[in-house]
Parts: sequence; C-alpha cells; structure tokens
Amino acid sequence: MQNVPNPDICVVGTGPAGLAVALRSAARGKTVLLAESGDGISDLSALNAGKVVDAVSAPDRTDPLLVRGPSLFEPGYLLSGRTRAPGGCSTMWCVRARVDAPVTLRIARPERVDFEAQDDYDIPSWPVAFDEIDGYLDDACGFFGLREPAFEPSDSIHHYSLDPQVLEPRYFHFPEATAIHQDRLRDARETGNIELRTGWTLLDIKTDPTKSRVTELTFVDTKGQRFTTAPKQVVLAAGGVENSRILLNAVDEGQVVDPHGTLGRWFMDHPHVRLGVLIPNHNIGEAGRFHDFHERDGCSVLGHYSLSRAAVRSEKLLRFSLTIVGAPAVTVTKAAAAGARLVNSRYGRLSPVELSEQLLELTKDPRSVIKQFRYKLGRGNRHHTALGGWSDPNTAVSDIGVLAIESMVAQRPSRDNRIRLGRARSRLGKRQACLQWSWSRPEVDSYWRSVNLVREHFARINVGRFLGAAELGSGEVPHGGTGWHQMGGTRMSDDPSTGVVDAHCRHHQTENLFIAGSSVFPSTVGYANPTLTVAAVALRLGDHLA
Repeated sequence: MQNVPNPDICVVGTGPAGLAVALRSAARGKTVLLAESGDGISDLSALNAGKVVDAVSAPDRTDPLLVRGPSLFEPGYLLSGRTRAPGGCSTMWCVRARVDAPVTLRIARPERVDFEAQDDYDIPSWPVAFDEIDGYLDDACGFFGLREPAFEPSDSIHHYSLDPQVLEPRYFHFPEATAIHQDRLRDARETGNIELRTGWTLLDIKTDPTKSRVTELTFVDTKGQRFTTAPKQVVLAAGGVENSRILLNAVDEGQVVDPHGTLGRWFMDHPHVRLGVLIPNHNIGEAGRFHDFHERDGCSVLGHYSLSRAAVRSEKLLRFSLTIVGAPAVTVTKAAAAGARLVNSRYGRLSPVELSEQLLELTKDPRSVIKQFRYKLGRGNRHHTALGGWSDPNTAVSDIGVLAIESMVAQRPSRDNRIRLGRARSRLGKRQACLQWSWSRPEVDSYWRSVNLVREHFARINVGRFLGAAELGSGEVPHGGTGWHQMGGTRMSDDPSTGVVDAHCRHHQTENLFIAGSSVFPSTVGYANPTLTVAAVALRLGDHLA
C-alpha cells in the first residue's frame, strides 16, 4: 500500500459536481486530489450492479400513500443508469438536435417555486435560500460553456397561445457534453494544484474513534494496487446512487454513523410521462420551430411550457413541463399503448386481469398492430424528446401525424423510496445497491389532474383534438420512464433527523465530510433537469471549502 501526499481536499468523482468543486476550490488556492474510478479504458460497469424492488412491498414500509403500479425503473437500471469514466455522467449524455449533431445535455434554469415547500406533497423548502443558489446559476451556465443563455423565448417566435399565467413558455438549453468530459477535465489536468488520478476507486473510509472526522481514505486502482491519503476535507461527488452506497457501506463497517436512519432515503427522479396527444387541425410543421430543436444565440434550444408558480399554488399540482413532439399516428393508438404495456410487463408485473385486457386491445385493432410492427422494424429516424428534426423538411421525416404531449414531472419525496444495501457484494467486497421505489397516491392524482388541465387549455385555443392518457389506454398508475435524474439519498436539511447534510453540504455527524451532487437535493427542483442546479450548488460548496 502506498501513501500519497495529503491534500487540503480530496474530491471523489469527476462528473460535473466533482469537477465544479475541484476547480473552484483550486482557484481559491486549495490543493486538491481529484480521484475518478474509471480510467476511460477498463470496464468497471460490474461495480454498478444492483437490483430494483417495490417500496410498497417493503416489510418496514412506513409511507401509507405508496401504491402498486409500474415502476419507472427497469431491473438493470442501476447497471445502465450509472457510469465510471473521466467526466462522469457527461459521458452518458445522449440528446441530439439532429441525428448527426453533437451530443448535448438538456438543462433548465430552476425557479423560486422549485425551492419552496409544498405541504400537500411532503416537499420541504430548501435550507439554503433560492437567492443564494440563484447567484451561482450564471457561473454554472459558464461552467457548461453557455454565455448569458435566454431561458424565456422572444415574442417573435410562434408557439401555441396557451394561457401564460398557467403554462409559461420557456426554453431548455443544450450545451455540448464535451464541455465537461473534455474542456473542464482538461482544465483540471492543467491546474497546478489539482492532482487528477483516474482508475482509482474509493475502497475504504476511515474515521477517528469518535466517528466525527475522516482520517484516511483508501483507493484501489485497476491493477489492484492500494493507495492511502489523509486529506483535511473530503468531498463525495460520486453520483446520485453511489454517494449513498459508499456511505451505507461505511456505516455497515462502523466508520460512519447514521443515528436517525436517514441515509439513502428520499430517493427521487423525474417521471417522464405522456399526458396525451394532439391531433391538430393545421399543418404540424407550422408549430415546429418553437417545439422542435432550433438555434438561438449559437446554442441549441427547445421550447416547452412550464406550470407557473401561481398555478402550482392555485391548482395544487406537482410542477411539470410540457414538451410537444411530432409522432406517427400509429404510435398513439390504444393497441400501441397495449403493446407497450405488454412489452414492459416484465417490469410492472401485470395482473391476470390486466394482461387479458391488454391482449383484448390488441385483437380489437390488428391493422394498427401490424402498422406498429412495420414502424418499429422499419428504417429511419425515431424522433423523441432526445432527438429532434421532426419539423425540419431537410430530414425528410414522413408519417408525422400527431403531436405527442410529453411531460417531465416533479416527484413527491417519500422516506420509503430509498437506496439500501443488498446482500450481494462487488468484486471489491462492498455491498451492492438496492433501489426501492414506488409511486404514491398524491403523485398519481396530480398526474391525472394535470392531464385534465392540459386538455382544458388546448380546448380553449381550438387547435385540434386532444386525446388524454386514459383515451389512449393508460392504466390508473401511469407507465413512465426516467431521465436518470438520480436525486436524494443524502438529503440537505437543517435538522439531522430529516436529512444527511447541512445547508453547506457537510455531513451532519462528520465535520470534514461533504457531499456534492444531486443526492443532496431535498426536492426534485420541480421539473428542471438537475445538472445546472448541481453545478451551482457545487460551485457554492467550492467557495465554502476555500
């Protein structure tokens, strides 16, 4: 075992959070050891293995509002939704404005309402004021290579005239992934007081006899050689799942304490759900410029609608975004929905009654089933919220007949939705993660009321026929997807009994241990993709450590 120089700060992880903390702390004069498990060559994916289970079935369940239904997460989610590589999650980003366009990340600027309490959904206010985080958002945009991006569209661009007091037009922005895993990583390599080590996996955390201070970290490289260091301060920035798993193993080994049993709890994601489809009474391409990917000020943007702060309060809904995507008509029939539910039944466990209902829908519309198979097996682009071009005549897109109304929704934090330790161990001897998650009744009710709200507002402007999720064959509990927005698990709170870190991201029981990344989020920040907020909070932490 080799000892390495003891830095002021050791940052574990080179994703956006780790790089932001390391670069900011180094700029303030601190020496930083920046350690990354991946080396860009070795396949370390097996270290991310784990399993997914229902929270509603947990024997120690305490949340009576959880309901049975399809999960957002497939069984292989923990393996497919994480990575170990220089640049972290930025190497997994996959959004493209066109098929041959650069890989980008979708970001949204959070708003004040996203940091406020919403008692109907057990959403706490953040222990740090929104204005303080807001003061770092411009720096966070610069971190991604964006200069003064406009998140509100100009009046000159056409979009549907939905009531802006309820559904506000907004922009998503799409900085290139290389801004992180090339530009910021290069900055770290070239900064004199940052020592970057790749291929180093954190193996052990050692604390003093009182468990109140980290005294030593042990890393193992891809060849099995071990290294130890004794930094003054430690920052875990290993990802939304891995931060919890590392600390849970340290608790299991008696090195870190969790007196209130809060570690790993309140795991969240943004459910990606379809509210319905619009069969427009005009040329679909006319609405495309705002709702499809396009350029503004040299950056790719995508128009969407955001449920306003006033509507969140008056309607008592979870905040959501509304994105409109051109789609073939064959993909939005009841038969198509039934086929999708059957394909995904291996994740959602349909009952015998539900299974027979879906098979019956297939037999009612065999022509649609055949068209669906032809579409799935055919060649050509499959445009969706991560791939644009449906409104661009240069892409020669055909068979676009309807507009899918897609939504990204805030989630209600539940104490029972959590990261636990499973029985299985990795080849390094550490227990693997188990993700426990279920929908809750308030979330389901908010979803259906959101469908009705959107139906009402499209009916007012008379632009076509709106078909809601129920008319398309959705079950009571919606089938949704995930954007791999892993939040919670090491929640920020003023009270140690309701979280893991304080307002400065310091572990409540360990004075020199800090956590960076979306795992500290007390809420999902509304519908906003978490990464811009992650960078802002991490830059703030870098200033605090310095």
